[in-house]
Order: sequence, then C-alpha cells, then structure tokens
Amino acid sequence: MNINKLPGQVRDDIEMQSLLILKHIAEDIVVIGGWAVRAWVGEKHVRHTIDIDGYTEKDKLKYVKNKLKAAGIKNEESEWGIKFYTEYNAPYGLHKNPDDEVKDMIENLELRIEISPPRIYESLTHHYFEFDVNDIVEKYVRAHGSNARFKIKVPPVEALTANKLGLPGDYKNRFDAGVLLPLCDTDKLLEIIRRTDDWADLIKRRTAKTIGRTKNKDDLARHLLINAGIDIKGHIRHLIEINDKLL
Repeated sequence: MNINKLPGQVRDDIEMQSLLILKHIAEDIVVIGGWAVRAWVGEKHVRHTIDIDGYTEKDKLKYVKNKLKAAGIKNEESEWGIKFYTEYNAPYGLHKNPDDEVKDMIENLELRIEISPPRIYESLTHHYFEFDVNDIVEKYVRAHGSNARFKIKVPPVEALTANKLGLPGDYKNRFDAGVLLPLCDTDKLLEIIRRTDDWADLIKRRTAKTIGRTKNKDDLARHLLINAGIDIKGHIRHLIEINDKLL
C-alpha cells in the first residue's frame, strides 16, 4: 500500500501506532526495515513507514510470538518466520474523509510485523542474506511528528545497506538504500555483499533497473531522495561504482 496518498495527519498517526508496537518488542528483536533506516539517517528518512521488520535468534521466535499474541496481535506462521498483523485504529473523524479512496484505505489498513531468524530469504528468488547476530548497534528512533524517541537494536549501516540493495526494487527499498549509502564505508559494504550467499549476483542483476528508474524524473523514490538532500547524479555514480567492483 502506498500511504503517500493518505493525509499527513493520518501518516503520522499510523507511524505512532506502529512505533508503540515496536517499543513493546524492542528488546527482543534486531530491526531491519524502514524503522532501522530511520534510526540511522534520522530526518533524512522523509518517507513514512507502517511495517516492522526484524529478526531474532531462532530459539527466541516463540517468545516474541507469545508476547505479541498476548498483546492481542494476530499471527500466521510461514516457512521463513512469523507474520503478525493488527488493524489500524484511526482516531475519530479520520474515517469521514470525503475522498472515498482515502476512506477505504484507512478502514482497510493493517499494521504488519514480520519477524524471522537472521537468515532472510528474498521472496522472489532462492537467494538469502544472513545478518551477523553478534554485530548490532543501538540507535534512537522516533516517528514523524513526534519528539518522543527510544532505543532499538539495528545492524551496522553497511549490513543494512547491503540487504536493501538486493531487495526487490520498489520505491521504499530504493529510497532506503539511497539515504543509507552516503553513511557506508564502501570497502566494508562490498565485503559484506561478497560473503553473503550469492547476494552479489542479485544486486548486479537489479542495479541496472534501479539506475534506470532513478533517472526517471517522475520516479517517486527519486523525488524522495531529492527531498532528503541526496544528489541524484552522485547516487547513480555510487551505484555504478559498487556494481563495477562486484563484476
């Protein structure tokens, strides 16, 4: 769901509800999705995020499951981990938006939480990316429109970026990789990519399409990157440099 179509007030409220769920399990998981990117880049993460993505050691999955289940959050198991979901509870009055499309989006919106072991399987291929459970960082995170913040556990920026570069090229993944890249040590980034299954091959196959989309002046990720202060030409050069060194 593209929540950019929702009013800013709604997007901020969705983030706050998502963040409250994250706070409930922050001690139990390492965060790897949009919230992890927000923790690393702060205000430059200009997009809103609904979902919580994270990993924990396999023997802790059941504990996290029971903790969220006790909080009234539904779950379903999959071959890669556990998916949780709960309805978004919009404040009174937001359901009455005159725009029918916006109203339907609000009424059908779910907050999703996906927790897996440290080996993350890419949904469209056989590839996997494995995070180092012994290499984590604590960073502060907060929602848009709020000054309240708390600590979460996240991977090092190079590991998070390496993972993002190989994920499907939707606007969120491409934007997240774009704001993370300037923080990375390129040599460390390349080392992580090369040692992780055949993730390098996945990145090489997807980089050309990512560059093509980023060059499109109507591309949403491009607009978000510009709003975040990222130089588009410099970003494309960085992607080409990484791709060339992986060849």
